[in-house]
Amino acid sequence: MPKSTADHETEFLASLKQQSGKDLSAWMALARKSGHEKHNAVLNFFKNDHGFNHMQANFLAAIFRNGGKPVHGDALSLLDGHFQGRE
Repeated sequence: MPKSTADHETEFLASLKQQSGKDLSAWMALARKSGHEKHNAVLNFFKNDHGFNHMQANFLAAIFRNGGKPVHGDALSLLDGHFQGRE
């Protein structure tokens, strides 16, 4: 059975500190310090400045834009974000 995006995100986060030397909160702090806010700018910051591949950088950028919380691991959170601000 193929892995879901949530599976990939979970595996990436589980190995983040071992692979990069920093945990998620440290990477989120660096992203905040960079001053980038838009998804592609944050993604490129992780790719170009820190050597993450596209998928890894995309996970980190999405998590950063989600307030530092994983995006795909929690389906309810994903739905809440999708419909936020709509009435």
